[in-house]
Amino acid sequence: MSHLNIYIEFILNKIRIFLAYLILSFALPVFAQEKVDIYTVVLPVENQLEPQRQDAFATALQQVVGNLSASPNVKSDADLSEIFAHPERYVESYSYLSDPEQTDVLQIVVHFDSQALGSFFPQQHVAQSQRLNVQISGITSAETLNAAMHFLRQINTVKSVMIEQVSGENIILSVFLQGNSNSFAQILIDSQHFVSLSAEDSDQSTLQFKWVGE
Repeated sequence: MSHLNIYIEFILNKIRIFLAYLILSFALPVFAQEKVDIYTVVLPVENQLEPQRQDAFATALQQVVGNLSASPNVKSDADLSEIFAHPERYVESYSYLSDPEQTDVLQIVVHFDSQALGSFFPQQHVAQSQRLNVQISGITSAETLNAAMHFLRQINTVKSVMIEQVSGENIILSVFLQGNSNSFAQILIDSQHFVSLSAEDSDQSTLQFKWVGE
């Protein structure tokens, strides 16, 4: 490959990263208004038409009810057929955002009314998600960005991952986590895809890693 081709590929990769960040920049203000907790679900949708939205509401509600039912502090003796018959009645808010890995695919963020569901699940002592700032270095191309984001999204305790800033080979993410930040960090280290750059006494709400590849 000639030096010119290498340079062109480098520029194209930078453009891809910038476009992924730009698309999410418009979606972030909407998402930031959502309540990120056990009552919020993010799902892929093909479009913003009513049939797709209703299907997403039903699927999201099933996930929320499943999470509530699985909690040792929450139980319900009520007949749940009513809420599954009309999921839209229990939706407090919803919004759409773009997937950074596939810009032609939408995601819908659905937040359910905890008070409305409270009549079915009266004992609500469910831990909410925490937000972590994660800085990752070593992001040299759109491919490495996609690979790192894809890995993070596969972690069971991760509810969602949002791009906050892209600067050179560094990316700052907001990771919404349903679990312990130390366990999350250990998963990254054990995967051997990441190297921790955080000091032991650093703020646990901010983590630093280097992506070393798959």
